[in-house]
Amino acid sequence: AGCVSTLAHEVRTPLNALLACCTLLGDTALEAGQRELLELILSCGSQITNNVDYVLELARLEASSVVLQSKPFSLTEVCQAALQMVQHQATKKGLSLPLVGGEDLPMLLGDASRLRQALLNLLSNSIKFTEKGSVGLYLSGFSADDGCTPNISPLTRPRASSLPLTTVRVEVRDTGIGLSTEQQGRLFQAFGQATAETWAQYGGSGLGL
Repeated sequence: AGCVSTLAHEVRTPLNALLACCTLLGDTALEAGQRELLELILSCGSQITNNVDYVLELARLEASSVVLQSKPFSLTEVCQAALQMVQHQATKKGLSLPLVGGEDLPMLLGDASRLRQALLNLLSNSIKFTEKGSVGLYLSGFSADDGCTPNISPLTRPRASSLPLTTVRVEVRDTGIGLSTEQQGRLFQAFGQATAETWAQYGGSGLGL
């Protein structure tokens, strides 16, 4: 973990400088073709930065040094931010990104950045395997007074609050290729792919989720 984190850090430092220079270059007068190439560099550089961050996060997990925050946050705002970050990917494929529900959800207590990261992984994976239609986030909530006990983990208000326990469900739905029951059993196995044909068509390492 130490070697991986050091290497990732050494990659990210010059990469940040490179992206900063490209951003400054974008403020100058460029021809249309040059600006298109610059935007491609920035987009790819941003993706590499995200990948480096994922590597660092994995190193932290392996070293058991991840500390989860416990702060109030708006689930709707977290979902909107996640959708905005994958908007470019979806637009290139002509996919819509609906956010459905969540208008009446309360402020929740937890680690918003970790939740956003998880949503980004799921959304990016869905977009990758969806050629047409939509990839959306669907939110629903249940209070303790509803008598509902869905099989999902609860997110609670701060303890000082007298408001009731609230359980929320966040679903990523897409119109992509889907998975068979047998393939679902391998979904979270490292380096696992649904089929050889899937790898040949979509590529990837089997580490997305």
